[in-house]
Amino acid sequence: MIIKPYGFALWEKMRDSLDEMFKETGHQNAYFPLFIPKVFSAARQRMWKGLQRMCCCNTLRLKNDPNGNGIIVDPEAKLDEELIVRPTSETIIWNTYKPGSSRTATSLC
Repeated sequence: MIIKPYGFALWEKMRDSLDEMFKETGHQNAYFPLFIPKVFSAARQRMWKGLQRMCCCNTLRLKNDPNGNGIIVDPEAKLDEELIVRPTSETIIWNTYKPGSSRTATSLC
């Protein structure tokens, strides 16, 4: 999806307004990455039911073609750990704020 400048300006105003309201209550921002280790999906399989077909998994690295034909898959390089594009935030957030942790997603940091 491409968001043109006018639309992005609207998004920034909405984001900034909401951010100010949240911070007035004492909350802080956190960032959870888009690419997460595949192991998170295996650990929370029940949550992923029905989402498997929509997941994108990255298992390889790219390199420049030595023949000058653009980019190719590097056959000698494999990621240490497969990464997926997370379809939901729950998997990475759960691992960070799991039960028994002194930090919970609903408490103020």
